Amino acid sequence: MAYRKILVPFSGSDRNAGMLSTSFSVAKKFNAFCQVLFIRPEPYQALPYLGDGSPGLVMPEVIESMNRAAENACATIRKAMAQAARDNDVEIVENIPPAGRATARFDSQDGDAGDIAARASWLSDLAVFVTGSDTSLGLSRALIEVLLSAGRPVLILPRAEYSGSVGRNVTMAWDGSVEASNAVKGALPFLKQAESVKTLSAQTHISEKGIKSDVAHVLGEYLALHSIAHAESIVDSEGKPIGEAILKQATVEGSDLLVMGAYGHSRVREMILGGVSQYILDHTTIPVLMAH
Repeated sequence: MAYRKILVPFSGSDRNAGMLSTSFSVAKKFNAFCQVLFIRPEPYQALPYLGDGSPGLVMPEVIESMNRAAENACATIRKAMAQAARDNDVEIVENIPPAGRATARFDSQDGDAGDIAARASWLSDLAVFVTGSDTSLGLSRALIEVLLSAGRPVLILPRAEYSGSVGRNVTMAWDGSVEASNAVKGALPFLKQAESVKTLSAQTHISEKGIKSDVAHVLGEYLALHSIAHAESIVDSEGKPIGEAILKQATVEGSDLLVMGAYGHSRVREMILGGVSQYILDHTTIPVLMAH
């Protein structure tokens, strides 16, 4: 497996335009095509916020304002793209991207951010998002949809302006689950290029229950078949949340990528993340690659 197509979606806003620099650096790392997808919200999506008593004359003004904001956001993102392309030696293309070198293209679609991002990710190898307080509600929903509905691996940056390395020193949170297994498979391109790879098992009250030393055996065999050397470690959460223990250990070890399963489920159209996944998204200071 290799990353050949990377999706970077924006939901009607340019507030995370700074993520393009890191996104393009990842595209350069793998000689991949980066699709920058701007998703314009449909005007009707603003109706629930106007109320039944809104004067009829307000609607044209709202639509005009939304369109103007979208155009301004597009211009900002295109400008950020041009700068990120220069900084990372990525070629901006207009049509079908050539294989074998790092390229990027700006596309736009109108509609629901979650649905469009999920569909766009179906034939993408990796999607890039930003977590944290500056993430828009639409983009946050798109992140959950891609993770839990589309089932694609997602690289989540701790902030839009993150400028550190990604994937040089990798820590994998491993518990033997299908979600963690999918995350490992989704991270293989990073693992094969990493300078160091560590597998981390977080357990509760090791002194009382003893160490479960076999937890990483199957993973070690799988990595060996891919010629990926790794070190194993087990951390005692000491009664604290598992997510806190994982993130603390990864940070202490100097990791610039945490690989882990995204735990959650879909209920009708409501996407719900589990406690460990949500804790990591809320508190991480390093990039995280998740898969469901």
